[in-house]
Parts: sequence; structure tokens; C-alpha cells
Amino acid sequence: MTGRQAAARNATRRFAVIGLIASLVIALAGVISYRANKGLPFQSTYRVTVDVPDAARLVVNNAVRIDGVRVGQVDRVTAMPGTAATRPFARLALRLQGSVGELPRDTGVQVRTASPIGGTFVDLQPGRSGDTVPDGGRLGLARAQSSVQVTDLLDIFDGATRRGIRGILRDTGPGFAGRGGDLNQTIGDTSRLMAPAQRVLGVTADPRTQLSRFLDGYESTVREFAAAPDELASLLRGAGRTFAALDADRSALRTTLERLQPAEVSAANALEGVRVPLRELTGLARSLRPGARRLAPAVHELNRTLRTARPPLRSLPRVAKLLEGVLRATDQLSRAPETRGTLRQLIAFTAPLERLFSAVTPAQVSCNIYGVFAENVVSVLGGTGTKDGSFELASVSSTGAQNELFQNATISPDLNVNATPNLNDDECESGNEPYSATNPFRGNPPGLQYDKWRETTQPAGVRGKAQAAGLYDSPGEEGR
Repeated sequence: MTGRQAAARNATRRFAVIGLIASLVIALAGVISYRANKGLPFQSTYRVTVDVPDAARLVVNNAVRIDGVRVGQVDRVTAMPGTAATRPFARLALRLQGSVGELPRDTGVQVRTASPIGGTFVDLQPGRSGDTVPDGGRLGLARAQSSVQVTDLLDIFDGATRRGIRGILRDTGPGFAGRGGDLNQTIGDTSRLMAPAQRVLGVTADPRTQLSRFLDGYESTVREFAAAPDELASLLRGAGRTFAALDADRSALRTTLERLQPAEVSAANALEGVRVPLRELTGLARSLRPGARRLAPAVHELNRTLRTARPPLRSLPRVAKLLEGVLRATDQLSRAPETRGTLRQLIAFTAPLERLFSAVTPAQVSCNIYGVFAENVVSVLGGTGTKDGSFELASVSSTGAQNELFQNATISPDLNVNATPNLNDDECESGNEPYSATNPFRGNPPGLQYDKWRETTQPAGVRGKAQAAGLYDSPGEEGR
């Protein structure tokens, strides 16, 4: 063999070895590429099983993410049958990168949508528990969170609904064409409305707003409208004519709306101005409340007083006639020459009577002293009896104070005597003085005594006998 042939043979062998090595490299790359979805060779992994209510179209090799970062993939999806206490669920075998480490026991699991066309992935939300799930462990169904997939939402639309939505989108598309600026302005304005809308929704959701009662009332109102469709239709027709009239004169409506805001501001200022008077009026009403409670009893007493005064008022005309004659006679008497001297004598005579009556009048008016005194005299003095029997003029029931029947150099130690008792609106002292054998009093006892008295009445037939004898003739007494 020549040297050239040997060199050619050696070159052929080198090419064969290089081709073999290249083929092995290509085959190895193909195997690695085929198995790349299941992880690279010789890479440490952490396997864990999780239970979820719904696999949501998960398939093997779907991604597993933590905070949006892919950390592994789904190795297996198994449908688990339900029991009497639980519904059927899905069990997912996950293969995670070893760098993830063992997951805390309170890690959350949720199957989420990766794209609008239906791609899904497993989202892990690591917890803070110190207890972890070992390699090959399992997170139970209690750690899974349910989610709504876009594909599930689209499944609720049947064919007719989907065709209708396509028609709406087709018809509204030209309407938005060329109006990007207006649409952007609308979106910007909507974002500024979010904060006020949130406050309004918060007030609406407050239990004190009683939204449920409003809805009940709204339901009752709608029910009443539904019971009267003809009347409601007539109302709507009238409203249509009204709005048509407003549309026919838009300038007047525009002027009204322009003036509405200043009028509202003026009304608000006016209400602000009457706040203080209204507050003071409220305080006055609170102050008058006790008097208002007493008004009804006062009116009742006034009515009672008027009913009681009705008979005397009826007798006023007759009294007036009698008084007219008395005044006429008094006028004639006052013109007589002798009257002046007589009046002087009369004034001198009546001056002591004034002091007497100033004392005895309140005694009778306030304490009925003379009626009670007369009854007491009658109870002490007996009647005259018959012509054949004896009679008792007086009886003595007590000997009085100690040694009262005889003259003594000193006052009796148990003497209780009050020669000038107080008889007025404050007290009816006569007969109500406290008696004490160990603490006697002479004169008015200290303090106010009892201010009530006993009413007295005429014996039967006395008034009739007095009228028959001409001793009693009072106006307004006819028929009594």
C-alpha cells in the first residue's frame, strides 16, 4: 500500500468517527429537546401533589408559577371521585425546581387563566407557616381557591347569544372608529368618578341607609304600576308630549337650566341663613314642652270653671236691674244736703267695722269658721225638748286645764289657749292647734297649722222656711 492510499484510508476513518460523533450529538440534542418540557437532565426537582376543585382544562406540562415566575410544571392530572361529604375534584402532581424549597403548609393554590384563548397554569401563593410540605407531600383541598375562567364565562352564551354579541360588536365598531380622543377623555373622566362613586356606594351599603326597605318600597311601587298598565301608559304618553314641548323650545329649557344653578346656590345660602333661627326655634319648642303637657289639664279646669260660673252669669241681668235701682237711690241720696253729715257719722261708725271685717272675712272665706262654730254650739246646746220633759242647755265633757275653775296666782301648767288664732289662706289655726299636757302654749303655736276645713251644709228645709218667712230672697234661686 502506497503512502497516498494509507493517508486516504486514515482520512476516511476520521470522517466516519466525526460523523458518528455528530450523529450522537444530534440524537442527544433531540432527546434533550423532546424531554425539555419535563425538565433538564440531572436537575434537582421537588415534587408535591395538590388538590383543586376544578382542573380548568389543565394538561400535562402546563406551567406552575410563583408570583408570575415559572418554577415548574404539571406532571399529571387525575380526576378524583367524590364521596358522600365531598364533590369530585382534581389532583395535580407538580414537579418544581429544587431551588423552590419545601412549601409552607398554608400555601394557597389556584388554577388561573394564562391568556384569553384559554391557556391555564397553576398559581402558588406561599404562606408563612413554619411547617412545610416534604418532597412527595400533598396540599389538601382546603388550600385551593376557586376561580372563574374566561372560557367558563363564554360557555354561558349559546349560539344565538354569541351571534347577537358578534352583531353588536360589528355595529358598534364603526361608531368608535375615529373617536379615540373622545373615548380616552371618557375613560379619564370615569377614573375621576371612581372616588366619589366609592363614597356613594359606601353610604348605600351602610345598614343605616336601609337600602333593603327602599328596595321593598320600590318593589311595591312597581307592583302597583303593573296593576294599572293603562294608567301608566297614559302617564307615559303625557310625559312624551311634555318632553316634545320642551324639545320644541330648547332655548327656554337651556335658559331654565342655566338659571337653575344660581337659584340652587341662593336657596342653599338662604337655608344656611335660617339655620340659627331654626336652632333657636327648636330650643324654644323644647322649653315649651313642659307647659304644653300642662295645657290640657288647664283647659279642662277652665272648662269646669266656666260650667260652674254659668248659673251666676245667668242671674247677672236681674242683679243689674236691682243694682240700677240701688245706684239711682244712692245718687239721689248723695245729692241731699243732709247726706254729707250723715256720711261723716257713717264713716266714723264703719271705721271700726273695717278692722273687724278685715279679720273675720278671711276667717269665714278661708276656714268656714262661723259655720263650724254654729255646728259646734248646736252640738253642745241641747234642744228645748217637749212641754212635758226637761231639756239640757249645755253639757260639760272636760274640766279643762288644771285648776281652771278656780282663781290662781300662777298660770295652769297644762294650759293651751289661743285667743287670736290665725285664720287665713295659709292656715286655719282655730281648732287645729296641737294640744300637749307637757308642752303647753299660750297664743299662736309656732309654725303653720292645718289649712283645711270642714264644709257645712244647711239642714233640710231651712232655706224653704226662710224664703216662706220672707227672710231669704236670692237672685237666681228660682226652682231650687
